[in-house]
Amino acid sequence: MNERSLFDPEPPARRGESTQAEAAAYIRDKAPALRTRVLEYVRTCSRIPAMSGATIEEIAEATGIKQSSVCGRIDELKKLNLIFESDLRRATRAGVKAKVWRAVT
Repeated sequence: MNERSLFDPEPPARRGESTQAEAAAYIRDKAPALRTRVLEYVRTCSRIPAMSGATIEEIAEATGIKQSSVCGRIDELKKLNLIFESDLRRATRAGVKAKVWRAVT
């Protein structure tokens, strides 16, 4: 099995599409620091009983990272088994339910 680390410099491009390959190349150098920021925020929120984790929208708002970048980092952190999707759902600003992500302890 090919293990990846939190600091793996190669975010994967999905489905081999050229635009996604370009996006992966663009984010390559930024991804490790963004993953760390996202993970630290999720860890912090996971320790707060009233929050029990964080949604993508909450992570983006708190860290200043664009939601599209947060989504990619969430996917990477999930594959690294550092975070998981909880059973909780919380309303977004738009009023729809969003997954709450928690850190693995």
